[in-house]
Amino acid sequence: AGADVNEIERPGEDDFFGRTALHIACGGAHVRFSWVAVDTLLEHGAHTEARNYAQETPLHCAAAGSKPRNVRRLLESGADVRARSRRGNTPLHKAVAVNSRACVDALIAEGADVNASNERGKTPLFFAIHYGKLDLARLLLRIGDDRAVFHA
Repeated sequence: AGADVNEIERPGEDDFFGRTALHIACGGAHVRFSWVAVDTLLEHGAHTEARNYAQETPLHCAAAGSKPRNVRRLLESGADVRARSRRGNTPLHKAVAVNSRACVDALIAEGADVNASNERGKTPLFFAIHYGKLDLARLLLRIGDDRAVFHA
């Protein structure tokens, strides 16, 4: 019996976010070749739909970390492109917020909803405008429809 790839870090131990190793590897902020860790974890049964305490999946973490290779690998492994965090954000919201065009493209290619609203009614388009990501705003407007609403 080997290590449990789906073990969740607990408060008072290493981390208080409730992440799995896959969450950590997907964000890859400190790992240049995080995709190697992601591939290894997935090959050993890591759950693509594991949730941290914010109800984010590894796909949210990969998008927020601007890791398009990890985003694509998770999607190939069946990750839910429309997964919602506790606050209702999708991986697309996260990718737009960090201006990751490659992640945005990968998510949209797999059916991400460009008009998805979070719990406060904010869409990825709102995030693009709010964070000054005008190229992404133009892309979302081209892809979306008239209902890609701006919420104040």
